[in-house]
Amino acid sequence: MDAKLVEYVRRHSKVTTEKLASMLGCAPKTVKRHLAKLPNVRYVGHGYSGLWDVGEIKGGRER
Repeated sequence: MDAKLVEYVRRHSKVTTEKLASMLGCAPKTVKRHLAKLPNVRYVGHGYSGLWDVGEIKGGRER
């Protein structure tokens, strides 16, 4: 599930957690929990004006 989340968020940076949940067939809370555990994915901005930022992990560290 994490790989699918990262790939979709990388392509669609303004996607909502509700849309991701619908696409994956799970609850929005599950998506939020998985995104919070990913060290290379973060939300930049506030509410509807923000977007997802996906960094690269090299050698076990975020870059």
